Amino acid sequence: KKGLSQLQLKEGSVLESLGKIQQELDQRTKELKAAQANLAKVAGELKMKESEARRLNESIAGRQEIFQRRAAALYRWQRSGSPLIVLNGDISLSTLLQRRRYLQTAVSYDRELLAKLEEESRHQENVREELAEKKAELNEQKQALGAAQDAVRHEAEKKRVLLASLRREKTTRLR
Repeated sequence: KKGLSQLQLKEGSVLESLGKIQQELDQRTKELKAAQANLAKVAGELKMKESEARRLNESIAGRQEIFQRRAAALYRWQRSGSPLIVLNGDISLSTLLQRRRYLQTAVSYDRELLAKLEEESRHQENVREELAEKKAELNEQKQALGAAQDAVRHEAEKKRVLLASLRREKTTRLR
């Protein structure tokens, strides 16, 4: 009878700890669901960042193409006339000044284009870094939550095995 009462106390203790473990498992499950919702949100953000990166790639490629065409046109334009044309008398001073103004405008446009190209390249690099960080964070969070849930399940399984053992022993003693 004394052994039986001790077994009943142990059983009560194990049942209590099993209840606590079940509460912890429920809590971990809630955290996992919240994390999965967060993962879905982050996955949406990742898709947005990827589409932004693709858009930036297209924009950069377009700007590079424009810049290359401008450089080729500028080269051809420069080859078309010598700075000594004025001295030859083939062209007037006003035409030369007008060409100079056009050239200055083209060069300033090209500088802006180049600055925008560099800015977009930096922005694209930032987007890629953000993407990599989000993916790493996502994987870490999934692994941590999975490990925590597995640990709680393992502990619950150990307690269930102990409870079954105690109940078998209790049945034996009762008999």
